[in-house]
Amino acid sequence: MLKQTKLHVLHVGQSLPLAILSTAAMCAAAPAASAAEPPSVDAQIFSILDVNQDGYVDRKEASSIPSVAKVFDAADLDKDNRLSPAEYAKAPPQKP
Repeated sequence: MLKQTKLHVLHVGQSLPLAILSTAAMCAAAPAASAAEPPSVDAQIFSILDVNQDGYVDRKEASSIPSVAKVFDAADLDKDNRLSPAEYAKAPPQKP
């Protein structure tokens, strides 16, 4: 007998933060394909936020998660209107 599963559709405007965090959690829980250390959850979320994959998270990209948008100015240490991976890693704790 086939096992049936339900798929849940996420609405981008309402569930993007949850989808990003869920994806990052699943990636963190997945076994590593090699002996190299897997990327941290922060690095995985940074990569997801960096939509254009230029190595930085700009204000528009950060706005997709309100808790990141709230700390953007404090995290942007060099005030170039974008977060580097190092700035993102040092960002104040993000509260929903």
